[in-house]
Amino acid sequence: MYAQEVIKVLNTNITNFRKNIYGMLEQTIKYNEPVNISTKDGNAVVISEADYNSLVESLYLSADGNR
Repeated sequence: MYAQEVIKVLNTNITNFRKNIYGMLEQTIKYNEPVNISTKDGNAVVISEADYNSLVESLYLSADGNR
């Protein structure tokens, strides 16, 4: 049986994100902690480059043409 990894996500609104952008980005980069930013028009998620690259690789490897 595999252990499930718990992913910690920081939730904030756009106003707070603007005030604390540097600290939140540093936390995302250092600890691979995504930031979920809510706005009146919808939400956005910021992830580290390492997490992004991992997602892209996983998608590539799981594509039907690569088996």
